[in-house]
Amino acid sequence: MTSLLKRDWWLKDKWTFLDGYGLAKNINDFQDTWGGKYPSDKPTESLVKVYKLHGSLGWIYDDDLDEQIIFIGMPDYFPGYTGLFCERNLRPVGARWDEGTTFIEPSYLKRFNCAPVLGIWERAFQALQQANVLIIIGYSLPEADAAAQVFLASAVRTSKIPSITVVDPCGSVFNKFGALFGKEIVKKEMSFEK
Repeated sequence: MTSLLKRDWWLKDKWTFLDGYGLAKNINDFQDTWGGKYPSDKPTESLVKVYKLHGSLGWIYDDDLDEQIIFIGMPDYFPGYTGLFCERNLRPVGARWDEGTTFIEPSYLKRFNCAPVLGIWERAFQALQQANVLIIIGYSLPEADAAAQVFLASAVRTSKIPSITVVDPCGSVFNKFGALFGKEIVKKEMSFEK
């Protein structure tokens, strides 16, 4: 779902992968597979941020390069590119490719102790603290995602958000959010198609 949103924001010049994930990337470090450069008509700063607490497909973690997260490919849902973009000078020896399992899957084995990921979590916490509205769509609070549960609870319970809207096809998830947040839950029981 975030892919659709990012594509729309990209087309409307409201989002770029250079800083839109909460990671500061240099425009000169990107090239497409055909040798082209980052499009000159696209923004270099995002009006909208997408904080992916668990990372994203196409990200790898480089232990040897000052704990960097490297983008190995920006998918073709970013119209205007002639091919998949990636950061220049990727060092395949230093970059640890694990098909995203360290980042993405809800697991007790997540790697949260690297500086870039901690920075994303910090910026997301600040955004929740300053928000007036919170809408959660399709997230079921899996038990294996204990870190995210603690993060959300501490950020939302101390925020000024009066109520949280939860959109999910499964009604049982609403009680979990109510207990976690200690705030009024506005229930929207619907599927993605609706």
